[in-house]
Amino acid sequence: MKYIIDRIEENTAILESYDGDRLNIEKTRLPKEAQEGTSVEINENGVITVFVDEERRKRIAEKMKKVWR
Repeated sequence: MKYIIDRIEENTAILESYDGDRLNIEKTRLPKEAQEGTSVEINENGVITVFVDEERRKRIAEKMKKVWR
């Protein structure tokens, strides 16, 4: 399942799915390069990997262009 790291509080990472469900996991389970706002995927074995969501990245870039006009 795909999530976005909503925030990291002390030793806990709060993830939010694209459907709005939330999941709390230990910060140590995250890949080293993961930070708030990073998209991650958790496979059926519980392995967490960072992935680039190009559609989301483009949507955010377009919104930022509108803000700075």
